Amino acid sequence: MDALDAVRARETRLPSQPAVDARGKSREALIASIPAELCVRCKGGKLLCGLARCPILDSVREQLPQVRIRGKELQGSSPPSLFVGRYGYPAVRTGPMLPPMHVPEAAKLDDPRAWLHSASMTDIVAMRASLVRGSHVLRVDRPQVRDPVLEAAQLLAMAEKPADVAVVLRKEMQERQQPKMDGIAAPMGPSLDALRAKVVDNVVVPRRVEAMVADTDADTATGVGELYAGGISPYHIQRLLSAGLLGVGQRRRLVPTRWSITATDDQLGKQLIARVKGFTQLSQVELFRAEHYGNRFWVLLLPRAWSYEMVERWHAGSAWARSGGAAGSDWEPYQGRTGYADNVAGAYYAARLSILEHLAARQRQALPLVYREITDAYLFPLGVWVIREAVRDAMQAKPRTFDTLEAAVRTVAMECATPDWDRDSRLLRDVRRQRSLEDFAAPRSRREAVHKPSP
Repeated sequence: MDALDAVRARETRLPSQPAVDARGKSREALIASIPAELCVRCKGGKLLCGLARCPILDSVREQLPQVRIRGKELQGSSPPSLFVGRYGYPAVRTGPMLPPMHVPEAAKLDDPRAWLHSASMTDIVAMRASLVRGSHVLRVDRPQVRDPVLEAAQLLAMAEKPADVAVVLRKEMQERQQPKMDGIAAPMGPSLDALRAKVVDNVVVPRRVEAMVADTDADTATGVGELYAGGISPYHIQRLLSAGLLGVGQRRRLVPTRWSITATDDQLGKQLIARVKGFTQLSQVELFRAEHYGNRFWVLLLPRAWSYEMVERWHAGSAWARSGGAAGSDWEPYQGRTGYADNVAGAYYAARLSILEHLAARQRQALPLVYREITDAYLFPLGVWVIREAVRDAMQAKPRTFDTLEAAVRTVAMECATPDWDRDSRLLRDVRRQRSLEDFAAPRSRREAVHKPSP
């Protein structure tokens, strides 16, 4: 089962927990009554608390700038971007995303790689809140249906550059509309019921994208891999997958945006893992670090065969841990995972992809361990792009190197807020207790360096 199948299985079923009776409780009191560990696992997606709506997302949504929409017609510059919802699956809301006006630099509205060093958390929320979703309900198993709203969304999925879009709404709008927050996707503007939509610009489509969309014999994994190898970014591939433009003929499906993000990271990661396993292992322990939007990352690369783990610790007052601190972790052995990373969710796959890109570029194999510390400065759930880009940023810097594993672990302990952070790591326990065949084959000096006990 891949990540997309696992997410679909979990997020389309009803919560198994009994509904919480919220009568008489303020929202903050309600949030405080939910264990932080549950919120960190759920991230507003699975409603593990049993509530009909996520109170954390509701509280954040009310702090976002509202968007004023007037009349029945919208015309604006899409970055390009589209949205496919997940509620009601297999009948979901689908359509283009655009600001209700022409924007000279519309590409900035959906460009995570540029946001990291040029936009504050408030800037990102404001930009994204302006992206209105003009959509209506379509079945996911009919991506080939003749529908003007779907056709506009699919054309934007293929597009490389911004394009102007015109949308006709079902009813006239007069009031300000409330944006939406999501734990996986970036924030976005309100959803409006669209009657028709049309791309009114000449759309620029890369040749590789055009060819892959036309290839109805290639399965999804092949399409994702070939597009990535051809220089198409994961963000563009996510749009194509979400719009039902990849896969074999009649088996193509619309994929909810939230799911397509993780599915793309997972599929690309698996293909890179197959390559990385054939490379020579690193010769020493390396440590990378980055910090963005109140998120602190430490990435340890150990000179061993491929395995991977991500450990998260949420501080009290951070986006998903309002009522107290919480920690979670997920890992995979050399053979890979057999299920979805429930505890860390989409962040697990996003960080893994950025590390694998680094290892593939160096043609080296290693055991990566990611420790993410989320402080109370991370007020809004901006989406997993933060993890993907922050880890990519960390891997581009020069690493610190260590002769022993314990020296690197102590360095992280001195820099983070939890000195015993390593207690949450399954892989560190395994590395400390077990030696690999490579250790016995390695020179004596290397064996002593990797397994030298701490003073």
